[in-house]
Amino acid sequence: MPEFDEPGSKVAQFYGNSELMNKAIQMDGLSWFRKRKGQPILKPRKSTMKLEGRSYLVANCTHANTDVMKKYVISSDDRMYVIYISNGVIQDEDILKSQKRQKINDDTANLVRQALVGRNVKNAEIVLRQQNVEVSLKQITNQARNVSSSMKTKRGIRPATIPSDLAEFARKTPNSEFFSSSSEYRLIVGDEDLISVYINNLPTAKKLNRYRNQFENLETWSSGDLNDYLDKNASYFNSGIDERMVGQLQVDCTFDLSSCYVTLLTADMPHFLTKSSGKIRYMALAFMLHSSKSGCHHEAFGQFIQSNFERLDKTGRKKVPSICTDGETSFKYYRMGAHMEMAIELRCEIHRRSNLVQRFGKDTCRDSVLKKMFGKMDGDRYLKRGIFNSFSLDQYERKLEKSDMESNLKDWLTQNKVELFETHSMKSKLLAGIVVQFSTTNKVECINSKLKTFILRPESGRVCAEKIMLMIEEEKRAVLRSVTHGDDRLIIYDRYKSTEDMSVSEKAKHLAKLGLRNLYSVIYEIPPELKIHFFDVCLNDVQALNVVELGDRKFLVPKSVQSSEFVQVNFDDETQLMKCSRYQCHLKLPAVCIHLSAAISRVERTTRQNFFDSFKDYCESVSKRKSERSMEKVGQAKRFKRKFKQFSKKNHSRTIQGIASDPELSDEPVQNDTEIMPVSEDEMSAIIMTSGDVSAAEKSENDDEDDSSVTSFKQSSASSAPLTLKQKFHKGYMYKSQSDDEDDVLADDKTSAESTTIASVSFETESTTGVEEWNSETRSPRPKRHRGPPMRYTGS
Repeated sequence: MPEFDEPGSKVAQFYGNSELMNKAIQMDGLSWFRKRKGQPILKPRKSTMKLEGRSYLVANCTHANTDVMKKYVISSDDRMYVIYISNGVIQDEDILKSQKRQKINDDTANLVRQALVGRNVKNAEIVLRQQNVEVSLKQITNQARNVSSSMKTKRGIRPATIPSDLAEFARKTPNSEFFSSSSEYRLIVGDEDLISVYINNLPTAKKLNRYRNQFENLETWSSGDLNDYLDKNASYFNSGIDERMVGQLQVDCTFDLSSCYVTLLTADMPHFLTKSSGKIRYMALAFMLHSSKSGCHHEAFGQFIQSNFERLDKTGRKKVPSICTDGETSFKYYRMGAHMEMAIELRCEIHRRSNLVQRFGKDTCRDSVLKKMFGKMDGDRYLKRGIFNSFSLDQYERKLEKSDMESNLKDWLTQNKVELFETHSMKSKLLAGIVVQFSTTNKVECINSKLKTFILRPESGRVCAEKIMLMIEEEKRAVLRSVTHGDDRLIIYDRYKSTEDMSVSEKAKHLAKLGLRNLYSVIYEIPPELKIHFFDVCLNDVQALNVVELGDRKFLVPKSVQSSEFVQVNFDDETQLMKCSRYQCHLKLPAVCIHLSAAISRVERTTRQNFFDSFKDYCESVSKRKSERSMEKVGQAKRFKRKFKQFSKKNHSRTIQGIASDPELSDEPVQNDTEIMPVSEDEMSAIIMTSGDVSAAEKSENDDEDDSSVTSFKQSSASSAPLTLKQKFHKGYMYKSQSDDEDDVLADDKTSAESTTIASVSFETESTTGVEEWNSETRSPRPKRHRGPPMRYTGS
């Protein structure tokens, strides 16, 4: 065994095959094997790994008594590698040589509990290691149950989800919906490209019926008939799934990703395989973040999926072969729509087993009883069918009667026989194109586990949605690489056809046949972060533009398809950005116009990638400026509110000063609750000169008849109704709120009957003729006023 003076790793290489793996594990004399009471010796867990076309057998050796030392044994056809990893110095090597789990004494337990106060398990382990206390992580975890003041896992801390953030995310994300009420909210997002690829490769109703017609007399089949069918169609099965019926949907609701629930919709993707295992690839198509498990959220999600299916396949020819759930009642809404009418509903049998054990207890649902219900597999992968794997309902009842299980369990299986047969029988599995012992939601559970490794601790709803979208985008990029280049490291497309020698139109036709929607972003490999800015760009419109290249990466692009005018697009070598000379396009940035899109399609791939990198930085700076600008606006609004808030200067008495007249009980016009600010004669003449009824020439000829003209205006507008407060504000007049104190109204001695008459005439004239905005150059200064409370502006 190697010695470690400090944390590190050491590797040794040997020549030999996997037959020598057990000797390599035991060569150091340490106890990498464990033995439990009543069980055989547990060997280190082994797994197979494929790397660059070669297969490796990996043994993961962990010790029961310490976490300091770990060992890996990796073997191939001709070589073997032994790797030791140590994260500390081993104080007592005898612990490693013991096969029995070491129990800590009371003194060590007290030290562990002291280290756990105010800390989590990981931090307590670091502290104990510094104190040279030899305990394993499992032992610290066991002691943490007795320390109430210890910090639990970070997954228990859930940041709050703000519905307005989800609404903003939905506004910026294509193919998304958001709903919010007083106590409920939900965000639904679907990837249109992946949904389109899924729908495009589903079997048609005619093909589905032709496949299921071969099971018309399944009730009369025997086990030998089923074996003959499996032997005859063995070439179509991939890990228990018939490749002719690929397309099962799986739905699951998970938590611990954020403060809200997350529901995922996943599907088996036809013609796409996982490169490492060769199995059919399954991907997430859509997800929903919702505040509760209320059925209204799942109903809305089901309608969203249905509308997407109908929009992408308007004829309704494609049909979903099956759907598998864990039995939650609200999941019934995912079977809505014409595309789901032929789907076989299956229940996850792993969830069913755990539910039965929880309902009836371990004694009633012991292992032998569960095998009678679900069947068992022998070493040659031959299934001994149980009660659930029956061909007919009569066969189900006969097997149930012959069983020796307890009466309460047998009664429950009898009462629910129809639902159990429809969701668990061998007939339902064969009609769904699945030949496995257990129909499970394992695929969507695996995606949930992958999400929990990607989202290490609960995030807010906005961050959680962004990370889920990022994972879906990465999966979609792998799909696109497998289709266009065929060299993706994760996914294989079994119908790959080289597109290197194809023109852009041929590529578009090839990708459209697959089912992809946004062809421009696919062909020109736009990064996921920038796709939102190219969302309105259509490949056909870009190809229809006749772009003229001027040289030195300068282009002339037609203003539109029918236009004869051109717009120039230049490439800046310093910023690595392309700029459109049209001012209207510049105002819409960071949304990319069709002129930039056409120029991008004409440059080399390296230039295009440089532009994408620079444009990504530009978009980040724009979003940062917008956020700073919005913060400035918020600050200005708060300052304005503090400065002009009502009653901010004076604490008015709440005593009623009088009763206002009721306009419904009086025939006379009611005075408005405002007092007009005094207007000088020069200002009044300027207003009258700008009115439509009296021209400036007439005013200059009749300077001596000013009073008569004012009188005529008053007579012409006398029949009009007085303006309301809101109308006066929208007409552009400044007014001041009436106050209880006379000093707050006006303090100028020039407020005479004449000025009041002129002011009233100006309003009456405005009601009939309209007054243009005052020119600041010709307007005379306002009369002086005493300092008082600041002026308030009201209205919309």
